[in-house]
Amino acid sequence: MSGLLSGKNVLITNISTPLGYSIAQRLGFSGANLFISDAHDQKLRKAVHKLKEHGLNVSGAVVDVNNKDHRKQLFEEIENKYKVLDSIVVNNPVNTLKGNIMDATRMDLDDMYNKYLTIPFRMSQSAAPYLAKSSNGSIIFMTSFAGFSPFEDIGLYSATQTAILGLCKSVAQSLGKKKIRVNSVCLGMMREDGTGAFWSDADDEQLNQLAKMIPLGRIPKNSECTALVEFLTSDRAKYITGENCIVNGGVSLRV
Repeated sequence: MSGLLSGKNVLITNISTPLGYSIAQRLGFSGANLFISDAHDQKLRKAVHKLKEHGLNVSGAVVDVNNKDHRKQLFEEIENKYKVLDSIVVNNPVNTLKGNIMDATRMDLDDMYNKYLTIPFRMSQSAAPYLAKSSNGSIIFMTSFAGFSPFEDIGLYSATQTAILGLCKSVAQSLGKKKIRVNSVCLGMMREDGTGAFWSDADDEQLNQLAKMIPLGRIPKNSECTALVEFLTSDRAKYITGENCIVNGGVSLRV
């Protein structure tokens, strides 16, 4: 399949989330060879089957990204299949912890920072030697604009997203020496964005009120961020790195 990403080999993690699947579908239709991973075997198989029904070139593996050996096996399998890995999209698992940050337990803190900061960092470390073989290696972190402006109902999650914004900058500086680009896509109030924020469960009346806060006047589907992911993965973004790119309909967060 021809397109902006024709011939590119891309890994996408946590494919069983609505956001992960939307990204895979967009990149696949753009011509990328997809390698998708997830911790759940049945959900992974379902995603592979659905993507193949669309005529996309896709393979997958069940991976526990917490496990160093699993990560190593994942990248070795990708290298054996495609020879070169061009990009990795580090997609977050869905957040289920809600509430005020001051109510978080020590276990909550450790778990959240492991899922949303440690794992993206470890995945970047594991991927770097393989991405360095590409002519346009890139890492994309999927984040939330809650990292810029925290929400009380997802306080600890917001803090982890702020940490990812800094991680993006630091890893970009380090991996730039290896010609690997690192960027993040920061989602605004989007349906099924994986944050677990109040807009995910809002009724129609509440959504209408929220939409009035957004200059473009509506709350989008998560698929509306995937064109940016496609661009950042492509050769058209070869000189873009270290950027936290916001997709939020015009809600002002920074100059």
